[in-house]
Amino acid sequence: MRKAKKAKFETFRELWAAKEPVSSIAKRLGVTDRTVERYRSHLEGPRRADYYALWMPLVLEHLRRYPDSWFTDGELSRVLLNRDNVLRCTLERMTREGLAVSEHRTVNARGYRAEQGVWWWRLACTDESP
Repeated sequence: MRKAKKAKFETFRELWAAKEPVSSIAKRLGVTDRTVERYRSHLEGPRRADYYALWMPLVLEHLRRYPDSWFTDGELSRVLLNRDNVLRCTLERMTREGLAVSEHRTVNARGYRAEQGVWWWRLACTDESP
C-alpha cells in the first residue's frame, strides 16, 4: 500500500472507530462513499451473512431424498425455506465441493419461455449410490 493510501486508511480507521457516518468520512478523506465502503469491507469483512452452514444440510437432505430429480433454485427455496430466499450461492458452492451437479437449460416442460435460461440442480453421483 502506498504511503498516502495507507495514511488515508489509518485516518479512516480512527474515524470509523469514532462512529462517524460514511458520507462524513468520505468528505474528510476526499474520497467517494464507495471507497469508504471498500475500506470498511477490508477492515470488517463483508456484511452479507453466510447461510451455507445452515442451508447446505437442508438442501443435501432434500436432494438425497430425490436423487434422480432435478430442481431449480427457486423450487428448492420454496420447498425448504418456505420463502423466496436465493439458494444459488449455496448450490454453486455445493457444486464446487462435488455435492451437487448443475445443468443450464433453455427449454423445459414446466411452461417457461424457450429463451429464458434456467439452472437445474440435482445430487451428484456418489460411489455409495446403489
